[in-house]
Amino acid sequence: MTTESAKVFRSSRTAWLVSACLLAGVLVIGNSDLVMGKATPIWDANIFYGPFFSLVADHAKAGKLFLWNPWMDGGSPDFADPQVGATSPILLVFGLLSTNLLYGFVAYWMTIWIFGGIGMLLLCRHSGCPAWGGLIAALGFVASGFYTGHGEHTTILYSFSFLPWIIWRFDVALTRRSYWNMVVAGTLWGVSALGGYPALVILDPIFLAFWGLGRSCLGSSETDNAVSGGTRSRLIFAVAGLSLFGLVGVAVMSPSYLGFLLYTRGYTTRTGGITRDYAMVGPLPPPALATLASPFLYLLNLPPFLIWPETDISNSGVYTGALVVSLAAIAMFRRSKWRLWVGAIIVFFLACSVGNHLPIRGWLYDLIPPTRYFRFPALFSAYAITGLCILAAYGSRDVDMARHSGDLRIRLRFVMVSGAVAIAAILAFQCTLRSAHLQFSSVTHPSRVLLLIWLSIGIVFLLWWRRDISNRLLVLALVFISLYDASSAIKTGKPTLYSEASAPMWNVMVSNHVKSLDLTRNGLNRDWYPPADEFGRYQHDRNIVLKLPSFANVTGMVNWFFQPYVSDPALHQLAVGSQRIWFSDAPIWSPPSEEAFAEYVRASHTLGLPPLVLHTPEDMVKDPTSKALHSANMGETWAQAVQSASPAPVELLSYSPNVLSFRYNAPRDGWLLVTDRWAPFWQATVNNRHVQIAGANFIFRGIPVSRGENVVEFSYKPRGYLGLVILSWGVIGLVVVWDVVRRILSRRLTARQSL
Repeated sequence: MTTESAKVFRSSRTAWLVSACLLAGVLVIGNSDLVMGKATPIWDANIFYGPFFSLVADHAKAGKLFLWNPWMDGGSPDFADPQVGATSPILLVFGLLSTNLLYGFVAYWMTIWIFGGIGMLLLCRHSGCPAWGGLIAALGFVASGFYTGHGEHTTILYSFSFLPWIIWRFDVALTRRSYWNMVVAGTLWGVSALGGYPALVILDPIFLAFWGLGRSCLGSSETDNAVSGGTRSRLIFAVAGLSLFGLVGVAVMSPSYLGFLLYTRGYTTRTGGITRDYAMVGPLPPPALATLASPFLYLLNLPPFLIWPETDISNSGVYTGALVVSLAAIAMFRRSKWRLWVGAIIVFFLACSVGNHLPIRGWLYDLIPPTRYFRFPALFSAYAITGLCILAAYGSRDVDMARHSGDLRIRLRFVMVSGAVAIAAILAFQCTLRSAHLQFSSVTHPSRVLLLIWLSIGIVFLLWWRRDISNRLLVLALVFISLYDASSAIKTGKPTLYSEASAPMWNVMVSNHVKSLDLTRNGLNRDWYPPADEFGRYQHDRNIVLKLPSFANVTGMVNWFFQPYVSDPALHQLAVGSQRIWFSDAPIWSPPSEEAFAEYVRASHTLGLPPLVLHTPEDMVKDPTSKALHSANMGETWAQAVQSASPAPVELLSYSPNVLSFRYNAPRDGWLLVTDRWAPFWQATVNNRHVQIAGANFIFRGIPVSRGENVVEFSYKPRGYLGLVILSWGVIGLVVVWDVVRRILSRRLTARQSL
């Protein structure tokens, strides 16, 4: 780009600051019911993310790292679940500052949403587009169907909000040949993982690899500074830079991701990935691409319509704003290999998002092992939406150039493109309504908004081409349309964001919130489900706010043996109530295989109370479907199971998230079945002697005791975890401090040179 043409696209800092304020204002006004407390978060935000925000905050305020969670699923190493955000600096800061669970969570939610929009503004500014174009692209980004559809999934919004920031610093690194900016980009990626959704964290490097390949091979730039050097040298830098990016990012995210692989083995089957068929669950239905026409259309996947039953409502929308689509289409009419490459990236990720409707997602599953760890192919659409917003920024540059050139032929092209896109949008809207057996006139407000926005864009460009409005009025009109469109889209998305109906549940959590982490006061009592009086009897996690342990909760750490325990009273009677520790002097040793579990269930129903079954720690971390766990003499062994475990009354000494100690007087030598979940790195002593913890009854703990008094203490010490946290936070701190120092030194040098 020439220096003269570059000046056309530069806007003052004031213009960008005003754009940021307008963006934040649209989000606050669009979510006014939530911000003012008239409505509260729903669905997963209500049953999972909000409660865990509270739990992490309670630990932070107590000056402790969140490790073991004893209030759900019989105990869980939730600190190693990336979605919990146990070591996310951002979540911890909001947790420490919040005095009210609801207000703190909403502030966290809204901040990361605004953060995503600011990132898109910075990316657009780096791309050399005018401030008004950056505002339009950023408004389309934050009001997209991805944000409104996944509003309940806080961790998805968290990772998505980091994406434009990561792309911005990554592209700066490419254009400046700066390894330092690669380090910054990698740090941002790592932080996005500490409290984000694994699927997006895994897909970010794939998107960046495509981006870096195009920037290196095509040699064109949409920024003021072109990528220098030959193709080979650019490729070498991109590969080296991406490697550095990954190294730094993995170091930052290590408490969550290395932690998940290290500390949940044997606890959850997710450490081995998911099946190919399961990875295809939750695609973006191809007809749902019509939601680019209107933010209303994805709501037709709610009852009573459910026009795309193969997927969830959150995966049904890709709306990015009418002006974003129009400007992106305008951008594609300029001869540019780079823009064609961005368009190809958009098509690729959309092809992945439709799941098994095309083979692309399956190929990724086979070729790239990390993509075997998540389902919901619709999440690939996040990168298509981001690509559309970037193209829209480029389109705004073309419009801005036409404003200064006065070429009527170019202006006519804008009229024709915007008109064609508007006609396509209206037709797509009508076709989707018909699939729900609705008429244009039967959805009055959405239809009026559709016509108002799409036709206004065409009319504004038409008037500008005819010189009936000035260049300044064109910009004001486009910005106004975009502001209205974004506000309307967010308001339209309310059914998947928040509701007045969920307020009573939040009120119970806020008013009955228990900050103490001591379980001793409640003894060993554990409910089957979370309290029914407050929340209803089904699986959710709100009980952890009240610090009331329950056995059946919602978790991403699924286990093949756990759910049968929840649904079978003959089994879960061991783990609920106040009697949760059992004794047996005739345990059965068996590998925790599918066949053994089926035999165990039969024996439990025959006896009325399950026997004690023990497993070696080595067998606990193996795949339960593995042939290596099959016992040839299983039938003969189970035939000897003639007695159930018997109650073991204990004197509770101490019970906290990471420590359980009690006194037990054993009638004879034998084993105790402790119905807290087994996981690696639990340690135990009996009368101050270290003993090995065995797996028991497939998911619990077993420990040997001797006749007479036994003082038993369990303690959870995940070896190496503190080192991972120090590494993660240390890298973040060093990068932040050094980046600030570099900027200060750079400004001083610039000031001296100007003297």
